[in-house]
Amino acid sequence: MVAFRLLSRYQRQRPSIRAVTVSLHSLSVGISLVFTVICTALLYDPIIAGFDINMDGFMNMNGLLTFMVIWVVVSALALALLVKSRTLWGSYYRTLRITQVVLLLLPLLFVVVSMFLVALQS
Repeated sequence: MVAFRLLSRYQRQRPSIRAVTVSLHSLSVGISLVFTVICTALLYDPIIAGFDINMDGFMNMNGLLTFMVIWVVVSALALALLVKSRTLWGSYYRTLRITQVVLLLLPLLFVVVSMFLVALQS
């Protein structure tokens, strides 16, 4: 949050250069994506072990479903924290909010596409 606040203050002090602004907002999207991936990866094994989820079998979808649920929870928590601390993010708030909503809807898109592909095979 401190880095985003400093970047926002820096952008207000200098004249707006479109390429720099776009690259800084793209960097904030990348940081948000990396944060979600790392948190999901760190929580995956403890949740599999804690809830004793069965991972046996050739086409077992339990691991993928667990990963998607963890992804949604992490994205929802990140979105809730983002909304609560709106003033700290400065001009990056809108970009990060849109990013978190897209990351929140990504597993739903995956489910819809996989159901479509399963319907094509039968």
